[in-house]
Amino acid sequence: HPALRPLQPYWQSGQMAWVQGVGNGTLNRSHFRSIAIWEHGTTDRQAHTGWVQQLFNDPQEICGIAINDRLGPLKGRSSRCLRINSVEDYLSQARRFQKQAEASTQAPQNRTQSDNPLLAHIENIQQEIVRSADDLSLQMDKVRHVGAGFLKDELGNGLRSVSQLIVGGANVPVYKVGLSGFDTHNQQKGMHNNLLQRVANNLHIFAQLMKQAGRWDDIIVMTYSEFGRRVEENGGVGSDHGSAAAHFMLGGRVNRGIHGLEPSLVDLTPDGDLKQTVDFRAIYGTLATRWWGKPNVWGKSAVPFV
Repeated sequence: HPALRPLQPYWQSGQMAWVQGVGNGTLNRSHFRSIAIWEHGTTDRQAHTGWVQQLFNDPQEICGIAINDRLGPLKGRSSRCLRINSVEDYLSQARRFQKQAEASTQAPQNRTQSDNPLLAHIENIQQEIVRSADDLSLQMDKVRHVGAGFLKDELGNGLRSVSQLIVGGANVPVYKVGLSGFDTHNQQKGMHNNLLQRVANNLHIFAQLMKQAGRWDDIIVMTYSEFGRRVEENGGVGSDHGSAAAHFMLGGRVNRGIHGLEPSLVDLTPDGDLKQTVDFRAIYGTLATRWWGKPNVWGKSAVPFV
């Protein structure tokens, strides 16, 4: 797509991979149900733990940070995940935790609370946040102006905060940011073009910042969404929810390639959808084993994008 031209150099230099025909194996058209499947990594309706949380399930491990977005795949009960609006918000939360800890220490009735394992776990998490924020506070003059060139939109603001946290030395394995608006039931051509421009321009700026910081080889960007789109145009000059889609990975150690079979525009499902050729959990399993060194809990064959 011409709107993705800012990302072309990454493809040409072998730092971008595409995975075609990715789907979750269902024909569910509900936003809420489909995103739950993608973010939990399962069709089990009783699941409440995100797929990232399943990998980073040690209470001593930091799971990730969602910036101005839902926790989604980071959601769970056991490990340390945060939802923040910005770096400033992160520091503000840490200061609030610090004040609460100081007040708790001073209160006589609370001096034995650490004997409670659950409370002790919460206190440990808060202390880790405070320590991390203290380190970041020392770097704020250095990182305050990082990412000034990002677009002033949802994705740009999120990536600006991610950039500041990474450059500031935050030790976090996963960051989640988002860009809404891809549910193009009406007037798709112009909307889709604009959204892809935002994706490409913001990610290009992010990649350049990470290269300057010497961190590009430590980073992999992965896209996901609850739906693909239908092949047939609808009555609103748009398209409706579909079962399969293309997603891409971007990073200094990504293996360039187009993975998965190219979906046919003629051989469709009975509902008029592109046929799925890659199970979405194969992407998760690849990241688990080849990027984080974690077990592949989904048992799907790896997709060699890394």
